Amino acid sequence: MDFPSFTLLHHQNPPKTYFISPQKQSHIHSRLQTQTPAKALTIDPKFTITGGNKLSGHVPISGSKNSALSILATILCCYSTSKLHGVPNLSDTRTMVSILRSLGAKVEVYNGEMFVNADGVGSVEPWSEEIEKIRGGFFVIGPLLARFGEAAVALPGGCDIGARPVDLYIGGLRALSAIVELRSDPMVVVYSKKRDGTLEELGRTEVIMNSLDPTWIKKITVAYHFEIVQPLIFHVYDVDTKYYNLPVEDNPLIIECFDFNSSGNHVLIGNLQKSVADLEKLHEQKTSANFILPSSAHHGHGKVLKGQLFVDHFSEKQLYSFIDYDCGSWVAVLFFPASNGHPRDPDSLHYIDPSGRFNAYQQVEGVQGIMAAYASALNHVGLAGPTLFGPVINNAAEIAG
Repeated sequence: MDFPSFTLLHHQNPPKTYFISPQKQSHIHSRLQTQTPAKALTIDPKFTITGGNKLSGHVPISGSKNSALSILATILCCYSTSKLHGVPNLSDTRTMVSILRSLGAKVEVYNGEMFVNADGVGSVEPWSEEIEKIRGGFFVIGPLLARFGEAAVALPGGCDIGARPVDLYIGGLRALSAIVELRSDPMVVVYSKKRDGTLEELGRTEVIMNSLDPTWIKKITVAYHFEIVQPLIFHVYDVDTKYYNLPVEDNPLIIECFDFNSSGNHVLIGNLQKSVADLEKLHEQKTSANFILPSSAHHGHGKVLKGQLFVDHFSEKQLYSFIDYDCGSWVAVLFFPASNGHPRDPDSLHYIDPSGRFNAYQQVEGVQGIMAAYASALNHVGLAGPTLFGPVINNAAEIAG
């Protein structure tokens, strides 16, 4: 194997000089012995290559990193063990391996070959902290949708080399009839960058739930220093306390106090901003909070008033939604109000069209059982009013009990 003659200069602390030559070993020793002592050299950190000779030999070339990321994600659709050759040992591929393992896949590397078994994959939500490290983490969505019919994947990260939107990928999923929901729970933390490079937190906003276009209410006060550059750093987090370990603040409440005027032109006396946790603390500590009269001249500042807010009573009550009451069993109730007309009358809301066209009440095509019961019973019942819900509710309560 022939190599070109070249000299490699590398600056370290203390400076050292290295020489690499294709000549005989004795010649290398003689050159090293005649060099000026290292401490007397002043060199720049650089490579100086003297060419002119033909290059020959063999250099192992690893596989494409981007191709490897796509192939590793695709293995989520496979069963048994897949063997990959030439996967480059890079941070991005190692992150993708971590993503696969977070979903339940087994990954082993032997003698430069990677073995991946996705039989044990049972999760559709990979670790968000890993997805947010690389752009290629988004590739797992398609295989998860194909295998499980759903996927919950954080927005991808990657190096900051400019805008790299993923709307084309999302558009492709939607073109294949996938329902894509983009959700985020953003919060902003504001830091002041000191001269030594450290960051000092100045404050943080509330969390806006399920929003990609948030508007925060909470204001953060920054002390102004004349003729001094004050670098501010804004970090926007999609809150995941398991990863960021950030305490989350409650959404603030703006409490306003007005001077009532019977004409409806009420005059604002003052306001204050507190979260539910702040109000609970006022009650527990038997303290109060002063109202503030906002200043139109100085945004974010105002006059502190003597009027105070006291919390005499605080209680927490859990409110249930309709979904909380859904235990999986439903009672279908059919009503036939006489005011809607006879089912044989074409002007009736109950009219059964011989052509099969639905009337005003036949709008739920998917519930075939209810539709059939409605059409069958309509010709065998007497229409009357008023509608009484009591017997239906009592019957449903007995079944639930």
